[in-house]
Amino acid sequence: MKTPDLVFDWPHRHRIHLLLPAAILAAGAAHLAVFFVFSVAYPRPESEGPKPARLFFVPPGDPAMAPLAGFLASSDPALFAPGRGLPRTEAISNADHIPQFESSRPELITALPSIRREKPAGPMFAGPPEIPRPQRQQPPPAPPLPTRIIAETPLATRLPQPLECPIPAPTRQTPDLVFLAGVEPDGTVRYLFAESAGATGESLESAAAEFLRGVRFTPSAFQQTEWGFVRFRWGTPPPPAIPE
Repeated sequence: MKTPDLVFDWPHRHRIHLLLPAAILAAGAAHLAVFFVFSVAYPRPESEGPKPARLFFVPPGDPAMAPLAGFLASSDPALFAPGRGLPRTEAISNADHIPQFESSRPELITALPSIRREKPAGPMFAGPPEIPRPQRQQPPPAPPLPTRIIAETPLATRLPQPLECPIPAPTRQTPDLVFLAGVEPDGTVRYLFAESAGATGESLESAAAEFLRGVRFTPSAFQQTEWGFVRFRWGTPPPPAIPE
């Protein structure tokens, strides 16, 4: 099967039909004819601006005044005043004015009467009354927190509660002391290994290890040594003693 070509050829025309230029010329002639007809029917008006005002002066006794007298008399009387002209001199009113303070001068008071100031009978106002301010009471100091012993799984359920540790907290900056403890089935502590040995001091580690060996854990049915971490979390150190 033959595929049709997708490119087509536009035919070139070398001869232009004479009807197109004839139509263009006919249209131009029709436009010119319409323009000429409207120019003749409606001639262009002459532009006239506003007429300037004109002033006519007619002296008294002039014969040209007779035909204009009736027209001027019927119009605005301000535009026509027969038999009256401007006088050569105008009378000026009397300008000799004397002010009142020149005609009668009042006498000035030389001595002013003395004014006596009386003191008020009651006490003078000394300002707003002072409002007493309530004194803030200092809250009582919080009781020191004791040292806590926290055991992790699986020794967490075997640690007796409550458990009081008599070892006081050294300082606020002392880190927690952690032991890896091995507890026997009957609850006795057999093994103790201090984590980060020397961070809290040998005396504090020895006291904590001695106290932890004396703690009796809850007996377990598991017939082997159970291992777990026991943490000493230090409480609030006691306040410093006040010298007497």
